Amino acid sequence: MREETKPSVIGIRSTGRERLAPGQPMTPEQLAQGQDRMEAYMRRLEQETNVAQAGNINGMMKMKVEACSYADGFMRLAFPVQLWQANRAGMLHGGIFCTAMDITMGAAARFYAGESYAPTLELDIRYLRPVRLGDELVVTAYVQAAGRTITHLRAEAASRRTGKLTATATAIFMAQDNRKGNHMKEYQPIKEGKVREIYDAGDSLIMVATDRISAFDHILKNKIDKKGTVLTQMSKFWFDLTEDIVPNHMLSVDPADMPAFFQTERFAGNSMKCRKLTMLPIECIVRGYITGSGWKSYQENGTVCGIQLPAGLKESEKLPEPIYTPSTKADLGDHDENISYEESIDVLEKAFPGKGEDYAAKIRDYTLAIYKKCADYALARDIIIADTKLEFGLDEDGNIVLGDEILTPDSSRFWPRKGYAIGQAQPSYDKQFVRDWLKAHPDSDYLLPDDVIKKTIDKYLEAYRLLTGKEL
Repeated sequence: MREETKPSVIGIRSTGRERLAPGQPMTPEQLAQGQDRMEAYMRRLEQETNVAQAGNINGMMKMKVEACSYADGFMRLAFPVQLWQANRAGMLHGGIFCTAMDITMGAAARFYAGESYAPTLELDIRYLRPVRLGDELVVTAYVQAAGRTITHLRAEAASRRTGKLTATATAIFMAQDNRKGNHMKEYQPIKEGKVREIYDAGDSLIMVATDRISAFDHILKNKIDKKGTVLTQMSKFWFDLTEDIVPNHMLSVDPADMPAFFQTERFAGNSMKCRKLTMLPIECIVRGYITGSGWKSYQENGTVCGIQLPAGLKESEKLPEPIYTPSTKADLGDHDENISYEESIDVLEKAFPGKGEDYAAKIRDYTLAIYKKCADYALARDIIIADTKLEFGLDEDGNIVLGDEILTPDSSRFWPRKGYAIGQAQPSYDKQFVRDWLKAHPDSDYLLPDDVIKKTIDKYLEAYRLLTGKEL
């Protein structure tokens, strides 16, 4: 790893010897040394803990490393795996990925710290396609980020025959340094949504936008690289722009302002330190154009969420005035439910006796004011914001504060102004592109092809550039 990093992870300490310059390939001798030391460490760990480790299932496969290189500060390896015994795809991929990551870590550090570190491993595997007995896979594993006591790794397995991914994995190697004064607190999410993870940092929350993507209340099997960074940085931009309307929960997006656990590449750019709020149980939706489910409802009975609209509107047409259509908040896996403004008063009154009408009116007015300001701003930059969703909470003094995310491609419909025409569906900069593809491919099992993934992140990045004038 880079000279200045000097990581210590899972009992591995870099000594500064045998450093590799960026772009310099590892020699077979260096790779073998790393693999031998990792295997020795795994054997010692098994003896000391009497716990079966991932290395125990290495016999399920035959491996020969084909390539290993060091570039841009990260270790990368690729090797084919000829499967000769496989009872379950889960165990199969688990063994492959643990082995790949073991080799990666061993080759990267090549030195062990001894008894002063207590290692743990968290491995998250996503299965994309089935693997058949005898299939040959090419596995790539690399270090995403390394710190003093924690290292993040990623691996991908692809079929050599088709070139398609069969599974992806992310792993966190964590090492608690048992020596006095060297402990770094580790964090686990207190809440995980379709896209976000929330961590309790004591006097604040750390909200992490992952690269997961959801549609139709399902989490898709793919991840969209850099998507989390776009969501976080775009929210920061809008929070700054709208703080004159209502205060928001954002404190910082700089990892240096967060606990040490979050000061790694995994959290860089996609994490936000936030004030703690008591969230209101209402999703605040505002619609400036008639589209999506609103258009479907209008065709049936001339209303959108119970609000009567003028006759003769066409698909994607701008409404005379934006309309506020609140909904309830659904738990993961459930569907949000559209409710009337009057019903939102009842929901809030039940949660906050004596405050229902006041809170309902304020969050409605804030939502409409934010939408009007930001829609005008975006239109001047050739983006139409058709609709969006906001969430609010209460601070410790009972003041209403804007929370969650604001005007991101995940919570809004963004259309290009160029080419806009009423009477038809519009191309979009948001995940409507994904929704449309899923509708056209009902048998996809929520698995996107590579070209749809690339087009999706390209659209997210283009929207960010047009709105902010900056590149990510």
